[in-house]
Amino acid sequence: MSSDTIHEKRPTSVTLEGDEQPSRANKVEAADIQVVNNPSDEPPDGGYGWIIVICAFWANAVTWGVNSAFGVYLSFYTTNNFFPGATNIDFAFIGGLSVGCAMLIAPIANYLSKRYNFKVPLTIGVIVYTLSQIFSGLSTTIWQLFLTQGIMFGIGVGLIFVPISPLSNQWFSDKRALATGLLAGGSGAGTIIFAQTTQAVIVKLGLRWAFFINAIISFVILVPVVILMKSRVHIIQGKFEPIQYQLLWHPGFLWVWLWGFFTILGYLISLYTVATFATAGLGLSQSQGAAIQSILAAGQMVGRPLAGLFMDRWGRINLAIIWTFISGLSCFVIWIVARSFSVLAFFGFVQGLSGGIFWSAGTPITTEIIGLKHLGSALSILWLSIVLPSIFAEPIAVWLLQEAQRRTGITLPSNDSSDATTNTNVGVSGAGTGDTSAAVVFQTPIGFAGAMFMVGTVLLYGAKRWKQGNWKIGTKT
Repeated sequence: MSSDTIHEKRPTSVTLEGDEQPSRANKVEAADIQVVNNPSDEPPDGGYGWIIVICAFWANAVTWGVNSAFGVYLSFYTTNNFFPGATNIDFAFIGGLSVGCAMLIAPIANYLSKRYNFKVPLTIGVIVYTLSQIFSGLSTTIWQLFLTQGIMFGIGVGLIFVPISPLSNQWFSDKRALATGLLAGGSGAGTIIFAQTTQAVIVKLGLRWAFFINAIISFVILVPVVILMKSRVHIIQGKFEPIQYQLLWHPGFLWVWLWGFFTILGYLISLYTVATFATAGLGLSQSQGAAIQSILAAGQMVGRPLAGLFMDRWGRINLAIIWTFISGLSCFVIWIVARSFSVLAFFGFVQGLSGGIFWSAGTPITTEIIGLKHLGSALSILWLSIVLPSIFAEPIAVWLLQEAQRRTGITLPSNDSSDATTNTNVGVSGAGTGDTSAAVVFQTPIGFAGAMFMVGTVLLYGAKRWKQGNWKIGTKT
């Protein structure tokens, strides 16, 4: 019996070991064995699967790519008094809500997929997502921005992302991590595009038109994605179930979602804070801050497919552990000492290569631990596990920043342009002061981000130990 076959049996029986209905556990285990032994159920490892990858790539580009470019919006909001009365923590919560709501909607997206078809939530998501950006451009108060760029935007992203995320795993086996890495690279490509275009449109036409143009681009790309996407769930007899709670305590999967919880804290703080660090900490211009965001995105575009390739060759859990460790190390040895554009750009690229490993490795590792039949339910748990860190990551960073300012007496520079408060079409370029004295107050949130990555590194090793049955570091897992 092959090791792959043993692997498919083991997690399912262990997963349901504590279930109060042993007859159901036996039934599920038998079904899983049938999936392994039926050649017609095996993923084709290519073919139309590459169309799925291309579609998912562009879906990620216009959803998570736009979301990753929130750092450009955040830098603009915090250095210009655009919404009178709003605080930096208010703006930070908007970015967190967008990711948190995207994950929180996962059970509903899975229910709609099970009850009707995966294209139902996908179609609804495209409509909600497009309207959220239009309404964001029309917002004039902070509470409207909470509803539109925060909650509504996140719901739209989630209804698109959640139904799409398991599809590539249905089409690939040996190349599963590579396929996931390629489609995850779409968010990096999208960030490169949208970070620069958003900044340019804000400067030339104003904030409102930045939202409108992004909405149009997103809609034009997402409609063909909805049409071309296909599922093999009827072939593999998979299940679209909101949550199977027994999976939460699966002795292998427990380490995976805990890894996601802490890793996302570090990832989002790095993603959303780096542009503000560039402008407020190093005195660089708004355009240079956007350039840093694009360099980080370039790292994502290269690093996520590369991670997928290496995961298939060296072990998916192994590579995820290494990438998570590098993410934390880069915070401590590069970001925290950066005092120039070039050093910060280097950090951005390294962080881009490694920091988003959760998005590249989360689904393949979950598939390895849980199997295909219950993947939808397991992914719902994985997405829900990062709701709280997604919502509170950047507010925590802002709070730590404010505490550091109180402790040191250093005040971050801002540009409270009166035009920015009265004209919704104004664009503020921000020439930059070149003053790096404020960089020291960022050390606390930077250190916190690095620590979260390191905690995630240790936790994921628990999944490696469970899967291989020993503590050996060099074993391919």
